[in-house]
Amino acid sequence: MDTSVTLAPCVYGKEKQEELILEPLNRFIEPLEDLQKERERNYAIKKTWPIVQSIWPDAGEPPYAITRAAEIRDLLVQGTKNMSRDLFVLASQFKNPKFEEEHEWRLVLPRNKKKDSARLPIKIRKDCWNSVQVEIPYVELELQAADADRLPIVRVIVGPRCDAAPVEAILKRHGYDVPITPSQVPVR
Repeated sequence: MDTSVTLAPCVYGKEKQEELILEPLNRFIEPLEDLQKERERNYAIKKTWPIVQSIWPDAGEPPYAITRAAEIRDLLVQGTKNMSRDLFVLASQFKNPKFEEEHEWRLVLPRNKKKDSARLPIKIRKDCWNSVQVEIPYVELELQAADADRLPIVRVIVGPRCDAAPVEAILKRHGYDVPITPSQVPVR
């Protein structure tokens, strides 16, 4: 996978998600369909070329469009990589329609475990979901714009199991006085 960063809004509707998934699948299938058409064309030329040569003896060799096995393999490998990358990015943007009120945007940074970046190390925070301890990976980013004093925070919605008091304390410590409301969306 390449390291292209994507900033995009989440997609909540199932129909739109399915439509978006079809795009990388079709981009993968189109070259395969072209290969099949080429194969069918070659078969037709092979069957009809003797007739062409009987009418026109100087016709020469049949005009086959031959695709080598290595070219086909490279096409499949590159197509698979592109499709995997596109589906990975899409999957990171899809959310359940019940969360649509969030109007969430996601910043997606594909990472290669073998080539982890020292500039943006992956950190882990521990949390508890349904009485199960889980580790949540994250990357710290500076979101403050160079020409802005503050982020344009107008309200904060906290998760159903989140205590609003620590969130309020953090906001006040940084000079924000904005409403904090609990989410009405269930965790499951």
